[in-house]
Amino acid sequence: MLNEVNEKRRNVIGYQEFYIDDLEDIFNIRDSYMNWFMARHGRAVNLDPFHIVDYPFVFNASAKSEMLVADQILSMQKAVMESQLPVMMFGPFVPHDADGYLRVDVRRDRLLADTMTAMSIATERSLKKPMRVTFVGEEAEDAGGVTKEFFLLLIKELLDPKYGMFQEYEETRTIWFSTLDFEDDLTNYTLVGNIRLIICESIARD
Repeated sequence: MLNEVNEKRRNVIGYQEFYIDDLEDIFNIRDSYMNWFMARHGRAVNLDPFHIVDYPFVFNASAKSEMLVADQILSMQKAVMESQLPVMMFGPFVPHDADGYLRVDVRRDRLLADTMTAMSIATERSLKKPMRVTFVGEEAEDAGGVTKEFFLLLIKELLDPKYGMFQEYEETRTIWFSTLDFEDDLTNYTLVGNIRLIICESIARD
């Protein structure tokens, strides 16, 4: 009730004051989110009507991160199930990209360009699938290691000062968006957002 009043009064009390910092010690955030999600879709396994997820203002950054991971797990599972259904029904007649993975083929010397091309043609549902990366001309089977190498190389490329997308602040040792016009680099920033989504899916899977 106090939080509702505070929001109507334009947050007279700082929103941090509502955080319960030991929330993760009290609740299993991922399980709580799963139970809340199932209850909302009429498939509740826990009959307790109380769900801490209904009160997101008590979640600090760490707890919110755990909740986002749980949401990504559900999104990934849904995307995989939807893509595998045609495979089970029609077998060999289903296109190669409908096997439950987001498959990306990149050249090492054209890493950023090839990634941008792959992301631009990927559907929103595809971006929620587990990723499988192939470096063109290399035969290594991606069991996770290739994808991790891909992410490391790609992030290093995106943070390269030559692109001017991000700026490092020496005092705080942090990196943030540069002050350049966002419109000029909107495609690259969209790529960064999509990469973040894929990384979240990978973390959720692991």
